[in-house]
This record gives sequence, structure tokens and C-alpha cells, in this order.
Amino acid sequence: MRSKPTVIDFFAGAGGISLGFKKAGFEILAANDIDKHCKETYNKNFPKVPCILKDIRNLTANEIFQVCGTDQIDVVVGGPACQGFSLANIKTRTADNPKNNLVFEFIRLVKDIRPSWFIMENVEGLIHMNNGSFTNSIIKNMRRHGYSIDFISLCAADYGVPQKRKRVFFIGNRIGKKIEIPKKKFGTEKKPHITVEEALGDLPEIDNQTGGYAFCEYTTAPKNKYQKKMRGRSKSVHNHLITKSSKLILERYSRIPPGKNWSALPDSLKSKCVKESGGHSYLYKRLEPNSPANTIANFRKAMMIHPFEDRGLSVREAARLQSFNDSFVFTGGISSQQQQLANVVPPLLAQAIGAQIIKTL
Repeated sequence: MRSKPTVIDFFAGAGGISLGFKKAGFEILAANDIDKHCKETYNKNFPKVPCILKDIRNLTANEIFQVCGTDQIDVVVGGPACQGFSLANIKTRTADNPKNNLVFEFIRLVKDIRPSWFIMENVEGLIHMNNGSFTNSIIKNMRRHGYSIDFISLCAADYGVPQKRKRVFFIGNRIGKKIEIPKKKFGTEKKPHITVEEALGDLPEIDNQTGGYAFCEYTTAPKNKYQKKMRGRSKSVHNHLITKSSKLILERYSRIPPGKNWSALPDSLKSKCVKESGGHSYLYKRLEPNSPANTIANFRKAMMIHPFEDRGLSVREAARLQSFNDSFVFTGGISSQQQQLANVVPPLLAQAIGAQIIKTL
């Protein structure tokens, strides 16, 4: 008999939800992803958890039971690909985007596995797609199979993540328990949100010429509780790497003050595309040090700028802003590491949800 409640993580990516649920007291029985680099990162950080490298459309409940060694699962979690719903992806945000169907593949496995609880994470755009028809379909589908279900929108900053990342969570159970929103822990006068400077202020300086460090020592002591929490027992910094930028890009960086974006640039430094049609507000955005970061999407593609230094964010800095401990190591090439971090659920947000659910098990 297992001593801890159990969870399976689909679309696991680098393992943000897994890490959060592990911290909340769960045992992770298995994970799944289609990306080999994500699997490598997952295996590096969860060496005892089998991670199945397979398209979820070809995965069955019986395969999962065989890997887990049991068909009694407490919780199934997952964050299906969100390109079809994301407001940030104008070109792919359509109702017929084939990746939208991955939501229903996740639902199929929930129905076949029949866990006590399930949690499905996605961007807020999902609930508005096709005038709410996707949301209604999900709810009707799960109710038909005996699950009470609701969806809640949560901001990661309210749960100790130094980032204003908003996500929607569909949460359901078939054991008659009330679905409750995790209590906010930050964002009050007594306990304000964690800021970018609080999150990053102790990490070593790096420059464009070196490209950062795959491994380096801390150069200062931690300066606050968040930095101490992120360091934990780690004695060194991993993945403190940046993509090197051209002189033109560096010149653009140098002209943008904290909290501002590409619109602060003189016309002579704006790209032709931006001049003609404008750009997203997050492009060339220099982080404001005294508030949580804006959503960490692919921070290299967005040209997200360090709050003080004229360079892009390092992988480790993005990991800090996503609330990954410094001992969590990302593998693969730097572009893969950047994308892995863009796709994750912040562990501290996942932990808050897991802590709420574990009370019922």
C-alpha cells in the first residue's frame, strides 16, 4: 500500500506540475511527453519516475497502468498544447488548429483511467474559443462520465511566483468533494508579490561576449527569503546561459528603460515590420524590477530584457521567474531549454493546487 497520494502527469514538459505536486506531498507514478528534450530534462530531475516518450494520441490507459504497476490513480494532471487558444499566437489561434484536439485526448485518458481527481491547465483563451463552445464541451463530457467539474483562473504571482502569469485550470473529481480555489498567499499589503529584483538579485552577472555559464558558483549570499528558497541546498548555479545578440540588438536593448518595450525605440532602431504594423506589447520588454515579471513565454523570441543589464534573460533567470529551484537542471540546447521554460506551469502555482487537493485524499 502506498503511503502518499499518487499522480500521473501528461504533457509533462520539463516537469513544472510534477515538481509542484511532489512538493505538495504526492508520489509521481508516471509522466508523458512527445518531446525528447523534455523527457531528458524530466529524467534528469525525476530519475525514479518513468517518462513515456510518446504521442498521447497513441497512448492507452492499459499502457499507463502497466507502467505504474496499478490501476488505482488518485490524480491525473496535464497541460495540453495551447497554440490554438493563446492570445499571443495570432497565426495559430483558430478553432480548427489540430492541437486543440489534444484537449480531448487528455479527457479520453481521464475517462479511461478514472482517477479521483483531474486537473487540466491551459491559457485563458481556451474558455473564450468559439464563444465558449470548447469549455461547454469539456464540462458536458466530464459530467457525463461522473465528474463534477469547474474551471478557475489563477495568477501565479498570488502564489509566490514572481510572474503575472494567468492560466485557467479545469478541475474535477468523482468522489463528491467540493472544488475550492487555493487561498492566495501573496498580493496583500502585509505580503506583497515577489518582484523581479527579489527573484534575480543574487545571480552572478553575465555578458553578451561570454554567453553566460552552464555552471558557475554563487558570488553573493542570498538577500531575501525567495532567493534562499530557490537556492535550497544548491551550492552552484546551472543553466545561467543567454543567446548571444548582435550589435544592433544590443543597441536596442540599451535604449529601452525598465517596464518599456519596442515602442520606446527611435524609428531608426525599429525593424521594418514593427514600423509598418506595430508589435506585441511584450516584444523587447525590459522587465520592471519592482514588480513581478510579465508572462514568461519564449523569452528569447520575445527579446525579453534583463531589468538592469543590456542583454536577454538567461535560462536560470527565467527558471527563477517560473519558481524552479536552482538545483533543477535543464538539458538540451539553449533554444530547447528556453522553450521548455516557456511551456511550464510554475511549480509554486502547481504546489498550491496540489496542497488544496491532497486535503481530500
